[in-house]
Amino acid sequence: MTNANGRSWVYRYDADSNNNCFSPRNNVPAIYREPIHMDELCHLFKTSFEDVPDENTVGWRTIQLMVGIFTRFAAVGDPQVEMWVPSDGIGGNPPLTGYNIHDINSTIGPLPEVNRMEVWDLIHPISA
Repeated sequence: MTNANGRSWVYRYDADSNNNCFSPRNNVPAIYREPIHMDELCHLFKTSFEDVPDENTVGWRTIQLMVGIFTRFAAVGDPQVEMWVPSDGIGGNPPLTGYNIHDINSTIGPLPEVNRMEVWDLIHPISA
């Protein structure tokens, strides 16, 4: 990948909706009711085990957001979300900057994992 020149757009899926279909199927206890890996797929593709959520619900709004992002990216190579910049270090954009997709207030900026990752950057510095 030394000659790669594509841009990287990072998102962090954190929307807690009834349309998150993998948590219940993996027997995740209700106390840990947070989105897990692959829950965002239920907002991109219709599944046989979930109904389409009603309009004006968190699930419906999240579907509209996710499908819009992926459709625009597929069409033009850019998700075209205002202020969302590639997270590739080009132009001073730090890694782990992205779109935190949340059920209440989605934000764009440094992702919550940044502080935890700084420790790993100290242990394993990037060699130039």
